[in-house]
Amino acid sequence: MASEDGDVIDCIDIYRQPAFNHPFLRNHTIQDQETGNWWWMFGDEGVGYWPSSLFGNTFNHSSLIEWEGEVINTGSSGQHTTTQMGSGHFSSEGFGKSGHFRNILVVDFKNNYRVPDGVKTYTDKPQCYDLNYNGQKIGKDIGYAFYFGGPGHGPNCP
Repeated sequence: MASEDGDVIDCIDIYRQPAFNHPFLRNHTIQDQETGNWWWMFGDEGVGYWPSSLFGNTFNHSSLIEWEGEVINTGSSGQHTTTQMGSGHFSSEGFGKSGHFRNILVVDFKNNYRVPDGVKTYTDKPQCYDLNYNGQKIGKDIGYAFYFGGPGHGPNCP
């Protein structure tokens, strides 16, 4: 569609828009088990490097991994912010509507990918934003995932 000035306006149904899936967000940082050095990988190519000496040679694992979202709410107008999280849809609306992280895996001490265990979820304003991780694999393309989002201020989020 074109405006009166000739600008092209691309109207895509909100439920048919592609997810933000930038290649750099799909890759990971791993630690070389022999040297203790850390590599940022893009596919099979190392594009970033941090020698273990930067971390005092003591940083070789993590006891906590977090995936999180945050919306700043100052409450200055006497109500919760109207800022949406994710796509603005609650997690119960699932794939294609709510925001999501998919194919969640961690690297173990033997450098093998595995599903994270002991996953806990927390939301402090579930009437405004929520999340869902059920610990089940969702097909071959989505894998282990969690869904999140919410509209912010509204009838159930004063």
